[in-house]
Amino acid sequence: MTSLVLHKFSQPVFFLLSCTMPTTLNLVHFNDVYHISPKKKEPVGGAARFATAINNHLDSLNKKGPDEDHWVLFSGDVFSPSMESSITRGNHMVPIMNQLHIAASLAGNHDFDFGVPNLQKLIGETSFPWLLSNILDEATGEPPEGLGQFLVLKGRKSGIKVGIIGLVEKEWIVTIPNFPPNLKYHSASDKARDLSRTLRDPSGPHAVDIVVALTHMRLQNDLIFAQETAGEVDLVLGG
Repeated sequence: MTSLVLHKFSQPVFFLLSCTMPTTLNLVHFNDVYHISPKKKEPVGGAARFATAINNHLDSLNKKGPDEDHWVLFSGDVFSPSMESSITRGNHMVPIMNQLHIAASLAGNHDFDFGVPNLQKLIGETSFPWLLSNILDEATGEPPEGLGQFLVLKGRKSGIKVGIIGLVEKEWIVTIPNFPPNLKYHSASDKARDLSRTLRDPSGPHAVDIVVALTHMRLQNDLIFAQETAGEVDLVLGG
């Protein structure tokens, strides 16, 4: 059995997955960060404190479980909305995110606030991969350039293979100004099931052991998504 430990800067949550490889994976997950200035009331410290907290936590994981793999995952909304982004168009968050050792990120609706070209520019300046599995260009059948439908992570210590997908709700589109008409929404549940089968195929090029979905949805839609993809998606990390 594989023990999967989710860390959201509270008590860790443990999952046992039906995977024959005996190992522990630590996932550090967060979403919706777009302010960098410290506050006068808790939580204080701003971006500096947040980055320090993540890096200290990763250090502690290395010490407690030197044979365990860990990844930092992000579920979207970093470049907007904030007072800072109205001036920087999201650029203020790039150097901060690049210090957080992120393994995979989902694009949130507000990441598109200043248009697709601006988002693609910012993505090009980050040091980690971005996903958007179910918003696809009609002409290519792929997400906008710079984003992928899935990512496969392989544990350096355990060897376990994890397929990461990133999905959004349909209402995500209506919040985006001037959304390109060539980009079309595909059912999150249908796309997740399709990708899971492709990624898990033992005779295919990926043959992953676990599938994790990063989502940018409201809670009720996350719950529906989890029910509809049970047995296909092992863990849903909502944002």
